[in-house]
Amino acid sequence: MEWLNIRLTQLSAPEYLRSDPTERATWLQLLAHCAGQENGGIIRDCADWKDRVWQQIAGVTLKEVKATCRLWTWDGTDLHIWGYPSEKERLIRFNRATGRTGGITKAINRLKAQISPEVLAVLEPTLQDLEPETLLATLQATVTGSLAKPLQPTVEGSLLRKGKEGEGKGNGKEGEEKVQQQQQPAAEPSAEAAKPSLDRGIDLNAARTWADTFNRSNTEGVNIPMPVITAWHDDRSANGWNTVRDGTEFPIRDWQADLRRYARKWQQNERNVNATPSRNGTRPTSVPLTTEKKAGW
Repeated sequence: MEWLNIRLTQLSAPEYLRSDPTERATWLQLLAHCAGQENGGIIRDCADWKDRVWQQIAGVTLKEVKATCRLWTWDGTDLHIWGYPSEKERLIRFNRATGRTGGITKAINRLKAQISPEVLAVLEPTLQDLEPETLLATLQATVTGSLAKPLQPTVEGSLLRKGKEGEGKGNGKEGEEKVQQQQQPAAEPSAEAAKPSLDRGIDLNAARTWADTFNRSNTEGVNIPMPVITAWHDDRSANGWNTVRDGTEFPIRDWQADLRRYARKWQQNERNVNATPSRNGTRPTSVPLTTEKKAGW
């Protein structure tokens, strides 16, 4: 999650008021960690973590989390955090899944428009019972040409049969011409089109794993923290993993490069917010992470 929702009623609850400042600060760090991981407010199998692990992962010490406190409790090896906004997490997950489903539907319709009516007519009986993700993968393979060889004999046979049926009516030649058109080699795809699109999106955990490796070895001076990854993933999922350039919609094909660009803009905004105001009292203008829906992200 990008935001941490804390109700004002929680700050006046007995659990919070009876805790000392150190316990409150520890609780806030634990909440932030759980929100970033979207773990439902439960840090599982963490009883054997060393002090250094707690400091690096959650920004707290082993002594602090082992202390008895009303703001968190231990259940075996799991640490349960009081006041975690589970309802908000479920809502975000639902919105993310809904956006992903909408993106898949848009991608399916877009791919169908790229397939010739003859090929689509042959495929239609086998496409009807497929799950959306399987249907999307099949259409992608058809468009990129990986299914061209299996489909070609079927399409040719269908057209030849139609041609032979109409030979007495002068339609045989027309059928042969259609077959010849079908056999013509397709134009070579551009380097951009050759890359796989992201109509089905990227798994959030996969993006976090890649960013962790990138942060350790990158030479670009770009740091990609977990909140930035989550914000990027939510934004791209909501827009169906597409972008608009010069009024034309394109799918995101290199998600690592897109994530790096997003992180750079995020860091620039952070610097602008923390920058010293100029003599006239103004600060640098923030860089938009996304554009309006009409213009893509």
